[in-house]
Amino acid sequence: MQGKIKELRQILNKKKANALFLHWKDPNHKWVLGEKLEDSFILVRSTGKPLLFISPLESFKSKKFQVVIIGKDLKKKISSYNIKRLAVNNSFFTLKHKEFFGKASFVDVSKDLLKIRSVKDESEIRKIRKACSYTVKCFNELIRAWKKKQFKHELDVVRFIKRFALDNDLGLAFEPIVASGKNACTPHHSKHTELNKGFCVVDFGFEYKGYNSDMTRTVFIGKPSKEQRDLYELVRSVQESCVEMIEPGVLGRDLNDSAVKKLGDKARFFVHSLGHGIGVEVHEKPSVSGSSEEFLVEGMVLTVEPGVYTPKKRVGIRVEDTILVSRKGFVNLTRSASKELYRFLVLGK
Repeated sequence: MQGKIKELRQILNKKKANALFLHWKDPNHKWVLGEKLEDSFILVRSTGKPLLFISPLESFKSKKFQVVIIGKDLKKKISSYNIKRLAVNNSFFTLKHKEFFGKASFVDVSKDLLKIRSVKDESEIRKIRKACSYTVKCFNELIRAWKKKQFKHELDVVRFIKRFALDNDLGLAFEPIVASGKNACTPHHSKHTELNKGFCVVDFGFEYKGYNSDMTRTVFIGKPSKEQRDLYELVRSVQESCVEMIEPGVLGRDLNDSAVKKLGDKARFFVHSLGHGIGVEVHEKPSVSGSSEEFLVEGMVLTVEPGVYTPKKRVGIRVEDTILVSRKGFVNLTRSASKELYRFLVLGK
C-alpha cells in the first residue's frame, strides 16, 4: 500500500494539490484500501497518514490509515486540515462532496489514476493469478460436467459457473456470457435460450480479493463442417500470434492492427477491439484498440480476444486469455484452459 500512496503523492506534487479525495464507489478507493468499504472515503494528504473516514456503523482498524468516524461535525473536521487545492476523480465527485471542502479549488486527476493503476505490483499480480487459476479450474470442470450432463440450456452453463463461484467464495468479474448458435453472433449476448447447434461462446471471469480475471473459450455443439473448423483455427491462431507479440514497448494499436491484418477478409466481422487492461475493474488501462497510443510496460495485465461474428451464417467465435506483461515478454495466466474445439457436445435433437 505504501507504494501506492507514494505514487498518489507524486500526482499531488505534479498537480500542486494538498490532498486527494476518493469516494468508496470509486474503483480507486478499493485499489488504495485493498478492499471495498461502503459509506467511506479516503483523503490522501501530501504528508502524514492517509485518512479513512468511515460510518459509525462500520468497524475498521488499520495501522496504515488514520481512521476517522463520520459524524455531524464532518465539515468542521475536514476544514481543520486546511486543504486549499483538492485532487479528485470527477466521475465520483458530487456537489455534496464539494460542500465538505468549502472554498478549496479542485483538479481532476482521473487520467493520472488510471495510468498508475495500469501497472500492477507483485501483490496485485498474485491476486490476478489466483483469479485466473480459478477460472481455468472452473472451465476444466465445466467441460467434464458438460460431457456427462449434456446441458440443455445456456442458463445451465451460467448456473454451473455461478455455483463454482459460490463454492469457492469468489465474486463474479461480470455476468457470464454463454451464447450458442445465432446467439454467438452477439458479443455480449444476455437473453438466454436453449442451447443451439453451432459455435458456443463461453466468456467469464472471477473476482478474487478485489482483482479480476477474464477468459473466453468457444466450443461446438454438434458436428462442425470443414469451413467452420477452419474459421475457428484462424481465430485461434490469430489470438495466439498476437499473444506472442506481447512484450514491454509494444504499442497497443500495433497489436490490434496485427489481428486485423491476420484475419484477412474475415476482419470485417471483427467488431470490437483486441483487448483491454484488467485489475480492480474488468475494463481499465491499457487500451488495446486501433486508436491506442499506449505502450505496454512490465507489470501490465491485459486481455487478448479476437473474434469473428457473421450473423448471416449464424457464426460467432471468440478466444480470450488474460496476459501479464513480463520483463522479457509475457505470461499467459489462463494458458491451462484448453483451446481445443470440443465437438462432442451434442444435444441429440
